[in-house]
Amino acid sequence: MAISLDEPIPALGFFSWITTVVFTGFGVWNCFLAQDGKEAEGLSSSSDSSEYSSSSSSSSSSSSSSSSSSSSSSSSLEEIDTQGTKEEVEQEEIQQQETQQEVQQEVQQEVQQDTQKQATGEEAKEAQQVVDPNGDFIFSSQVSSLAQYEEAQFTVTLANQLAGHELTAFATDGDDNDYTEVFQWTVEKKKEDEWLVSWSPDRPGEFTIVVTVNEMMIGIWSFVVRAALVDESISWVAPQPTTGSRGVPVSFTIALLDDHQGAVWDLTPTVKINGGDLFDVQLTENEDATFQATFTPDKGGSFQIGVHASGITIAEWTLEVPLSEAEKQELAVAPVKEEEMAPVPVKEETVSSSSSSSSSTEEEIAPEVATSATTGAPVLPEIPVLPEIPLLPETPSAAVPTRASYASRASFTPTRASYVAGSNRNFAPAQAPAPAPAPAPTPAPVVIGPVSAKRSVVSPQVQKLGQYDDATFTVSLFDDNGNKITSGNVLTYPTDSDDNDYADVFQWTTEGPVDGVWTVAFQPDRPGTFSLVVLVGELKISEWQLLVTPAPVDVAQSWVDPQVGTGAIGQTQQLTIALLDRLLGAVFDVEPVINITPNAQNFNIQQEVNEDGTFTASFTPDHGGDFTIEIVAQDLTLASWKLHVPSPPKAQESSSSSSSSSSEDQPIAKYPGVVSPSHSTISPKIQKLPQYDQATFTVTLRDDGLKNVAVSPTDFISYATDADENDYSEVFAWTPTKNADDTWTVSFSPDRPGVFIVVVGVKDTIIGQW
Repeated sequence: MAISLDEPIPALGFFSWITTVVFTGFGVWNCFLAQDGKEAEGLSSSSDSSEYSSSSSSSSSSSSSSSSSSSSSSSSLEEIDTQGTKEEVEQEEIQQQETQQEVQQEVQQEVQQDTQKQATGEEAKEAQQVVDPNGDFIFSSQVSSLAQYEEAQFTVTLANQLAGHELTAFATDGDDNDYTEVFQWTVEKKKEDEWLVSWSPDRPGEFTIVVTVNEMMIGIWSFVVRAALVDESISWVAPQPTTGSRGVPVSFTIALLDDHQGAVWDLTPTVKINGGDLFDVQLTENEDATFQATFTPDKGGSFQIGVHASGITIAEWTLEVPLSEAEKQELAVAPVKEEEMAPVPVKEETVSSSSSSSSSTEEEIAPEVATSATTGAPVLPEIPVLPEIPLLPETPSAAVPTRASYASRASFTPTRASYVAGSNRNFAPAQAPAPAPAPAPTPAPVVIGPVSAKRSVVSPQVQKLGQYDDATFTVSLFDDNGNKITSGNVLTYPTDSDDNDYADVFQWTTEGPVDGVWTVAFQPDRPGTFSLVVLVGELKISEWQLLVTPAPVDVAQSWVDPQVGTGAIGQTQQLTIALLDRLLGAVFDVEPVINITPNAQNFNIQQEVNEDGTFTASFTPDHGGDFTIEIVAQDLTLASWKLHVPSPPKAQESSSSSSSSSSEDQPIAKYPGVVSPSHSTISPKIQKLPQYDQATFTVTLRDDGLKNVAVSPTDFISYATDADENDYSEVFAWTPTKNADDTWTVSFSPDRPGVFIVVVGVKDTIIGQW
């Protein structure tokens, strides 16, 4: 019958047990309470055992009086013992063991389900193909998260100017240590201009992948390696002492290992002592990544010790500490009634020599029970003080990895060979003593801790994107133990070097969480370098740089105005150039080029950028002739036209000759008085305007002889429309006005936002639209 300090000891049961110990001839050397509800045992010396054996044989020939007395005493003690609650206690212990086994099976099933979920990819890494806008390279994926020991790979295809060159790739950490050899890093050329990079990280943490071609970096991104889970079949606790003494420290070593016999990082075990909540367990981390647990019992009793990590039971056993005299008195049995302890009558018979010998031998192992002088009831002898049992020697701990040396490795470059072959990863769980089997306790519920920036995952972290391109990334939150967090105040936004928020400009949206995952979508409408920030409350989870490349110039949307066909020597010509993309946005970081041919080296060409993103260009002809003016941007011709500059008359020529020369310089109209769209001008062609602002532009109608052509208000057409051909002239307060020189001035004020088309013409002829 097990004696536990958590429950009172049945009075008669304890009396029977201690009486049995006394009647073994006081041959008790070591006596302790058994584990797991087994009966208490008394260990006697070998000599006592032999004497007891011989006395048993000789007692068979003893006198009938001595036999009768012994059997009567034994019978009385057995009757007292049967009055205890032994059967009830054993039945309760069986029920407790069955309950503990059911709990243990449920815990194992939950662990297997979690492992299967991870293996089937419920926490699979995010991957997305990355294509260079210029088509020079393609990444098949950029892995941003994977598990420890998991194999990963990506391919890089080189093209155009990068084709035929060698590719290099490596992994590093925040201290610029090279981890390519440690991660079994391989870079293999699979085909012409196609490279395969594969690796398998053997430790958790945050690392950076760098890919270069001819010392030019074409890719850089970060990835997180999640720590492997603890494996209870390989982890160990040693020694597991089963006996102790009051005031004497108890110490043991804990090793948390994964299924590759590697130390599980960033995980601390817990030690629970049933009945010893005030023992003050001290847990310290050793340099070899193991943990040392120490506590000092301050009372006697039977205590169940459990070591757990991540909801998994690593070891369980029972520690027995002898009771003090005061504790024994607290557990003393109640007084026995006199009628229950009535003396057994002894028959008086003649004792032979053989029975005398038998009686003397029997007294050595079963001393006579004294009787009370008043009542005649037997009086129990004093209970001997049980000696303390020495602690079992500690088993030397196995060779285990050194976490401290790894934490301070900024000064050296690790290699996989030294890391695996050295003592820092060479666990030997077989050397650790196998823990005694014990029923699994009820596992503690999983407690979700605060958000861990190191364990949380943001993927993919897009490094480069074209203007107006759509992009998304996801945010998954975890605590330090890898438990998924499904709620929180997640804040994401883009910013520049001046901390300007571009969320509205980028059409930034954050949705979720859906199954514990937040999704962020955006579309940058301007080029530049920006920082993307992810916060949970005030905790920064991630931040990385995004390069937005500008959209190309669109010839159909860009314009040059005016495009004048005639000029004069010394007269400055001025024009406006707008470089626009397909969505009518100004193209940044690109300047137009003005080409004037032939012989225009001394035309003093000037160019400057305006606040609205357009350019103002000017030039001054220094001699007469016919010239070609061409405006080019990004190797695209935006506009091209002819310019005629009359030459001055020669001094020796007559006035008639001068008149003839002037008439030759003046172009002759083939269709005088007929509006020519190529010779007419519209200035300025306004591309962007705030709502409610007032705007004007001028229309000059000319024939092919560069003469102004007068048209009636009914023939002059100008209006604003949209993609559905709705007329917005009245809504925009559209007002065309004819000037004295036969030019037209159009004024308007838009009362709503949007994209509109301006059309100018004469009758059925379109002069211009934008």
